[in-house]
Amino acid sequence: MLEVGAGIGWQAQALQNRGYDLSAIDLPLSNSTGNRIWPVIDYDGHHIPFEENTFDVVYSSNVLEHISRVCEFQKEIHRVLKPDGCVIHFLPSSSWRIWTSITHLLKWWTIPKSHGEHAGNSLTEVFCLSRRWWTGMFHETGWTVVSQHSNRLFYTGYSIMDSRLPLRTRHKLSYILGGSCNIFVLRKKSETEST
Repeated sequence: MLEVGAGIGWQAQALQNRGYDLSAIDLPLSNSTGNRIWPVIDYDGHHIPFEENTFDVVYSSNVLEHISRVCEFQKEIHRVLKPDGCVIHFLPSSSWRIWTSITHLLKWWTIPKSHGEHAGNSLTEVFCLSRRWWTGMFHETGWTVVSQHSNRLFYTGYSIMDSRLPLRTRHKLSYILGGSCNIFVLRKKSETEST
């Protein structure tokens, strides 16, 4: 398994503790470089430093929205993924953007800037974080979307009520206010799907 954008390596370590054979990459200038708890490999953000057909699974958690050339980066994921491998991406949802904007406005009385690289402002980012936008991009870049669903957990970028809202409550709130992440499972398009 390869984790893209591993940060300090917390998720990589947790997955390895569960028996996965894992490699992890991130930018050398990421905020977490000095605090790493896992041997995260530095890379340039464009070229994944592994041979073709290396991984059964490529995984990212709230990373793709920060990659400015995300369509081109999909070619790299295709390159290192085995032909029968799968990709799992967790991405912030439109409802996360809406509730994070509201909490930002209430906290600082200003309109927030966009979170990622694909929108000019936080309002247009609601569309850029939608399932529709990501599904379209994945189809255009040679992926079949095997499944897409919500993480069924409500939270915002500013942790409303922090730990005072237990996970069970956040789960129930997601049915009313929306889940904060969308989970996409992808496979390479077959020859017949590509034509």
